[in-house]
Amino acid sequence: MLRGLRFWVTKKRAAWRVCALCCLGAAPAWGQQCVQQNGDNAPEGVKVAATVNGMEIGDIELRASESLTARERYYHFSVPEGDEGGFRREVLDLLVDSRLLAKEALKRGLTVDDPSIQANLANLDGQYGDNPAWEAQRANILAFHQCRQERIQLVKQLESQVKEAASVTPEEVKAYYLRHPDKFTSPVQQRVSVILLAVAPSAPSARWQEVGELAQTLYMALEEGGDFASLALEYSGDPSAERGGDMGFIHQGMLGETVEEALDGAEVGDLLKPIRLLEGWLIIRLDERNPQKLNALADVYDRAEALAKREQGEQRWMELIKRLRSQSDISLSEEYRQPAGVAAGAEEPPEPTRGEPGS
Repeated sequence: MLRGLRFWVTKKRAAWRVCALCCLGAAPAWGQQCVQQNGDNAPEGVKVAATVNGMEIGDIELRASESLTARERYYHFSVPEGDEGGFRREVLDLLVDSRLLAKEALKRGLTVDDPSIQANLANLDGQYGDNPAWEAQRANILAFHQCRQERIQLVKQLESQVKEAASVTPEEVKAYYLRHPDKFTSPVQQRVSVILLAVAPSAPSARWQEVGELAQTLYMALEEGGDFASLALEYSGDPSAERGGDMGFIHQGMLGETVEEALDGAEVGDLLKPIRLLEGWLIIRLDERNPQKLNALADVYDRAEALAKREQGEQRWMELIKRLRSQSDISLSEEYRQPAGVAAGAEEPPEPTRGEPGS
């Protein structure tokens, strides 16, 4: 049944992809246009959704990008009811930003890897070449995808260039460390010893009761001074039995909710009463506890520096997008002017986006 479901999902995804791509077929011939030859305008006669510094984004391209993005984002390949307007504006924002960023990449001398793009187009052609709908609109679709893949490549290269150029001073590293102590704090560690009396989950209740009685007997023996290591070696089904039940230091949260709750109220040296788990009956002793600790900056400096640099790189990237938008002439058609995720009447502007929808 699972194999059948996977086949259905795969088949449906492929069908939706062809459907999305063939939305482009409603337009006049796209022509062999691409980013490097300023081939970013909508074909003649196509409704324009947005204009970016004179570059047009056609309604057909927007709808195709919506379909591709929805197919990749939503399991059922369709936007949830009521979210259509915000989703469409989000995709349009992505298309606007991709136009601006691709042009900025070209200004900086970045280039596309044409052989890899041609290989991708050939793969796409081979994947859907037997589909009549594909064959009818093949030239339009491949031309559209060439432009789209060029933009994706250029934007990715530009993003890498901008982020890799980020640098931080020791003072900035320290400031990041102080702002994010949670990223450099070691969690509570507890050293425990266990005796696990294994029981198959499907075992009859009589077996569970029998092993539970043994667990209680061992617990009483330990309470009276019995040697934990010896009993663990003899009875425990846990790999730690060879070490006398010693599991070493483990982070809080690694033992499961039931055991953690029991340990939370324990003091170092306490022996807990037998606990029934899915795997069997567990006897556990808390041997040591190290509280959570903020590590010294010197001990985590490399990690703090890397995280601070990554944060600055993200900020530089978002600032670039904001700057390009502020310096550009961007015009949206009336029906797309409502910001994504903002209720009607709200004045909050949309956050800058990045990349290419469906990439």
